[in-house]
Amino acid sequence: HKVCFPIDGRPAINRAIDIYKAAGIQHHIVVVGAMAGQVIETVGREHEGVIFAYQAEQLGTGHATRVGLRALEALDSDEDVLLVAGDRIVEPFIMEWLIDLYYSKGCDMAFLVGPKGRRSDRGRVLLNPDGSVLANVEVRDIWQRQALGRIRQLAQEGMPPFRDTIRTIIGEQFSEERRATLAFGELWNTIAVEGREPMKEEILRWAPKEKTRFDFTDTSGRPISLTPEEVESTEVANFSIYLLKASALRYALDRLNTDNAQREEYLSDIITILAQSHKGDGQRYQVYALRVENPNYVLAFNDPAELLEVEAYFQRRKRPQLVEELPLSRGYRPSADWIAAFRSFGSSASDTTLRRELISVYGEQPTLLEERRTAYLALLDCA
Repeated sequence: HKVCFPIDGRPAINRAIDIYKAAGIQHHIVVVGAMAGQVIETVGREHEGVIFAYQAEQLGTGHATRVGLRALEALDSDEDVLLVAGDRIVEPFIMEWLIDLYYSKGCDMAFLVGPKGRRSDRGRVLLNPDGSVLANVEVRDIWQRQALGRIRQLAQEGMPPFRDTIRTIIGEQFSEERRATLAFGELWNTIAVEGREPMKEEILRWAPKEKTRFDFTDTSGRPISLTPEEVESTEVANFSIYLLKASALRYALDRLNTDNAQREEYLSDIITILAQSHKGDGQRYQVYALRVENPNYVLAFNDPAELLEVEAYFQRRKRPQLVEELPLSRGYRPSADWIAAFRSFGSSASDTTLRRELISVYGEQPTLLEERRTAYLALLDCA
């Protein structure tokens, strides 16, 4: 199983549990399915007291969470739950930041986001103009609705035959027949299984207008409609690490569905469900996203190539310093400390000093100070 692959000599999942324990997480539940025995044996060798919950059918990450939550049926609604995919390796200080945000802001849920980078499979996190969380959209749903939009337009503007063109459009992102069947249902069965030319009326029914866009409401309840291209253009990706109240988790899990391109329950839908839930004139839940600019601080792998990248990163960190390390001081600190300082920007005594220094250089101009803060953070990500 991929979570059992060694990273710098230790199984990835055991390394991850060490980090969660150090962050104060006391009880651990690991949901297992395929190759369950290997995962149980690997974790059991190093960690006592871990509870294992078995997911008999692979029905999505949301369903896996539901299976794990059954082991915590007596959990109080005000208790806090950390949900993490088994292949994540998080820097300990990032966990500290997440926990600090969660409690300092009185969150119902806080989760990690970052630049989408080269990985195309991460969900896209949409933000309101004020920076608050709007929703999360999985990549395959974006691809599905892009294809349905093109297919609908073809039926509206073109003349038969449609079959070969539709098959080409679907095959661009859904080359596997199983995935195409899940995402396009009757339309795919008609053109690929039956081998029949679909009628225009059928196409318009199978590619309805509402399935060619994404509809949400903003914090004031105003409707927002976004094209798949607009959703794809966001640079913010979901890192799939969530800290939330048990009551909020249960509320979201009760509202999961399989109306998506993969016909499974996405755990990431809890972002949209909680962020889109309104009560009266305001939001029912407080949802915050913590942005991690450096992707090396939250590592994940889905294939051997990505695993090799993770291993290479750990090996680079072990290389000896070419110069003697300077003693820490107010002016010389690790890059992680500087990132934390620029992020908080005045929330602690040390950062007040930083703010004063920047004002002495750039003046008391909020817009310019924010622009400089963003620029310094971008520079520090390259350190």
